[in-house]
Amino acid sequence: RHLNGKQKQQWRSLTGRPAAVSKFGRGLKYKAPEFVAGMTWINSPPVTMQSLRGKVVILHFYAFG
Repeated sequence: RHLNGKQKQQWRSLTGRPAAVSKFGRGLKYKAPEFVAGMTWINSPPVTMQSLRGKVVILHFYAFG
């Protein structure tokens, strides 16, 4: 679905300005922390940050309550 003009303005006000990813550079100083041991994984065996290195990863955190 496409957003109308008013919806686009609302979306921009919620998400802020886009990040200039090209300005981050190659030597990022921050690394993602290791996953907590003993977590429950759905649709995947447990993974480590080392096993994901060099791959494009999307994590979907789901909360129900």
